[in-house]
Amino acid sequence: MNKLISNYTQSFGKQALMTCDIKELNTNDKKSATLYKLNPENPSDIKDVFYSKHTGCIARDFEKAYYASYPQKEFYMLQNNSTGEVVSCAQTSHHYRPSALSQSGQYTLIEEAKENNKYKNAIEPLLAYITKSASDKFDESVFTAFDENTIKGLSDSSFSKADTGEYFISRKNFVPFIKNTEKACNIEYIV
Repeated sequence: MNKLISNYTQSFGKQALMTCDIKELNTNDKKSATLYKLNPENPSDIKDVFYSKHTGCIARDFEKAYYASYPQKEFYMLQNNSTGEVVSCAQTSHHYRPSALSQSGQYTLIEEAKENNKYKNAIEPLLAYITKSASDKFDESVFTAFDENTIKGLSDSSFSKADTGEYFISRKNFVPFIKNTEKACNIEYIV
């Protein structure tokens, strides 16, 4: 990966999407964090993904996206503003589900996600942004490709458990979930 980093001559920085508050688990202190959309062609984003112990789940597909002409995945990282520590990360893709299946129509799939257990609400702001983005794309639902063993906060959120074990949120629950998370985490959108 060092070869990739050394081939760059420009960096335009991360694309900040929103700011929010997160709470440290041990002290309950509120910390400010920023959610970034990562670009596989940006050297600083490459460094953030490959040198953090909390982004390993997205690293492989992030590297593949570097080589793809039209990457089909989006990558996100929530970082503590004061320490730069990764609070949570995720990779998503957009799909269509045939009408013969339940929850049919366009949907966003959260393929990978990881939360830093040092924080109480590490994944909620990220899930809220992904859900808002899905709503803006007129998706019918947001699905996860994993169960509650990957992300503990799913069982406490507005996501429902499917028969197959993954979690999803349907369009009718988008707004209440987003609004509740915006209020609880003091979310402010930048883009």
